[in-house]
Amino acid sequence: MKNSAANVVRAWTVPYRWAYVFSSLILALLLLPAFQHSDRGKLWFGGATVLVLMSAVGAIGRQRLSLRVAVLLAGPALVLLVMAQLTDGTGYLVWSWVFGIALVATALARLLLDLLRQGRIGVNELYGGAAGYLLVGFLWCYLYAVVEYLAPGSFSGLGPIRLLHVADTVYFSFNVLTTVGFTDITAQGRAAHSLVILEELAGTLFLVIIIARLVSQYQAPRPMA
Repeated sequence: MKNSAANVVRAWTVPYRWAYVFSSLILALLLLPAFQHSDRGKLWFGGATVLVLMSAVGAIGRQRLSLRVAVLLAGPALVLLVMAQLTDGTGYLVWSWVFGIALVATALARLLLDLLRQGRIGVNELYGGAAGYLLVGFLWCYLYAVVEYLAPGSFSGLGPIRLLHVADTVYFSFNVLTTVGFTDITAQGRAAHSLVILEELAGTLFLVIIIARLVSQYQAPRPMA
């Protein structure tokens, strides 16, 4: 009975695992206006972060080793996030970011390996390409927040002095990723400048290499006779 239930869950989750990652990321971006400048918004961001982390675990945890690595990274990130919300401890929050960075980077590495090794590109891989591009933006959100915490003043335009949150860097990160540049936040320090350059390069290379492969190798499902 347990095996049957596990097979049913696997049948629903495995074929479209990257679609769930993509959906959770889109949900997080749709809630972006609520993230900034309010404590309630930070709670919404925490909930969206949980969905992103859990969907990432499901996407990369197909094998035992991958699942163990994902759980070892996601578990501390979630626990530290909850502790930060309960105690208002900045140290807990920063360490949660560090584990979040490791998990998102692992998910991106796994996605790239899957896309490069995959012979036939299907719907799940298309979702994976879109999710990977958004994951790059979220990865740099955490990196920018860590840099600002370690070197206050690395970014100007974050608003009144208050406890920094990853939500504060979402808008800036995705403006850099898409090279739009329409933001009132600017990078000031050398570390911040380096991160901005690296994100621009990462986003451009991802589009040029991965998306081009997806488009060229995609095979639409054949209609049923």
